[in-house]
Amino acid sequence: MAMTDLSGMGIGQSSRPGAQPEQQQVAPKFDATNVNDQLSSTLNSNSLLMRVARSNGQATAAQRGLDNSSIGAESAQRAMVDSALPIAQQNAQQSNQSVMQDKDLNWKGQQSQLDRDLQSGMQDKDLSWKGQQSQLDRTHQGSMQDKDLNWKGQQSQLDRNQELNVLDKQGAIDKDKLAQQVVANTHGMYMSSIDSAVNSYNDRYAALVADKAMSAADKTNLINSMKAELNSTLKMYQQLYSNVSTIRPDWSQFPTIQLPGVSLG
Repeated sequence: MAMTDLSGMGIGQSSRPGAQPEQQQVAPKFDATNVNDQLSSTLNSNSLLMRVARSNGQATAAQRGLDNSSIGAESAQRAMVDSALPIAQQNAQQSNQSVMQDKDLNWKGQQSQLDRDLQSGMQDKDLSWKGQQSQLDRTHQGSMQDKDLNWKGQQSQLDRNQELNVLDKQGAIDKDKLAQQVVANTHGMYMSSIDSAVNSYNDRYAALVADKAMSAADKTNLINSMKAELNSTLKMYQQLYSNVSTIRPDWSQFPTIQLPGVSLG
């Protein structure tokens, strides 16, 4: 069997009582391709395989009466190494193959990247030239389209201006008709309010005259009071509708006018 460096694994160290252990050193970085590193990792894993190997080594030493001696301890460790070494060698070989594959793939990847960069550069130049030619074509076509659209736009603007002039004239006519209708409605509301107030006064006046139980003096006083109330109401309507701008035909252009007052003499 090939010899393996067992230093640092407890193999070959003196087991004499009182022996001073060597000064602990910082472990080097684990190298998966190194058999010794793989072996040390497997021995320190405390896996089922290592525990079985240790037990078998201890049992063999006990059969020889060496279970409490340094030779017995080394026998147990050697059994562990014998079990772990094939695994460590296999792991190191697989790791080394993986490293070599990674290097090969990395080199191939670099070559492929160089090829892609070259192809990409050529394509970029080709696309740039084609893009410039297409831009020239689009610029020329765009210039022709702009001129055509500009002419059509001018013609459309002339048509819209003509239509707007017609609409403005018709709108002015419709607005004047509407203004006159509003004025007529406002005057009608004013006259309706006056008629309502006067009719109410006439009804009350007729009822008062027909009352035989009231003295002439009381009737006179009540009639005077009714007149004052009517005059106050009529004045209120005059002031109210005088402040309504739609009472005049040109209500949108001039200040509010004063309506003629109405009173009962």
